[in-house]
Parts: sequence; C-alpha cells; structure tokens
Amino acid sequence: MPTQTLIIEAEINKIRALKAFLTAFGISYRTEKTKYSDTTDYLLSSQANKNRLHESIEQLNSGKTEVHGLVES
Repeated sequence: MPTQTLIIEAEINKIRALKAFLTAFGISYRTEKTKYSDTTDYLLSSQANKNRLHESIEQLNSGKTEVHGLVES
C-alpha cells in the first residue's frame, strides 16, 4: 500500500485529539519536530524568503490579490 504524507499545524490539544483518533483506527503515524516553531519562522529564515513575505504582505495591504481554487492532484 502506498504511503502518503500529511503535514498538520495546529494547537497542541487538536494534535492530541488527532493522535487519539488515528490510534483508535489503527493508523500508524510519526511526529517530527522542526527547528521552526511555525511557518512564519521558516519564511523569515532566509533573506530571499523574508523579502518575498514582505512583498506579499504589501500586495495584500494594497488590495493586489487574486483568488484561486484548489487543484486536486
């Protein structure tokens, strides 16, 4: 059976509930700690990412946004 990866960011109580759910259904999982405490930390970890984040925030604040639907793969 192919393995799929699911990355979840949520509050600790929601993570605990999800782990209990997975365990109850016999679904194996593993957790990994990252060196970044959240997505913003990652985005600010390099100058290129930091610049792109600030550009995106400026676009958002000036109303230069686009709406896109989800693409199923």
